[in-house]
Amino acid sequence: MNRKTMWIAMIILLAVAALYPATNTLAQDRYAGTTITGTVYFISGRRPGLSLPFTLIINRTTTADEVRQLNSVLQGG
Repeated sequence: MNRKTMWIAMIILLAVAALYPATNTLAQDRYAGTTITGTVYFISGRRPGLSLPFTLIINRTTTADEVRQLNSVLQGG
């Protein structure tokens, strides 16, 4: 895969992620138990041109109340 193709693929992935509609807190349980697999591409740095598989397992999502609580702890130092 050449650099131009990798850049196009990354732009498409970012566009899909940016345009994907946000979920509301009532629909969060539908993602529990979801497994996402994919490939990460290293473009530069120590491992340019390397690609490795990854697996993302979603056990649960964070509720709005938990986010507020964690943010207040972080702001408090």
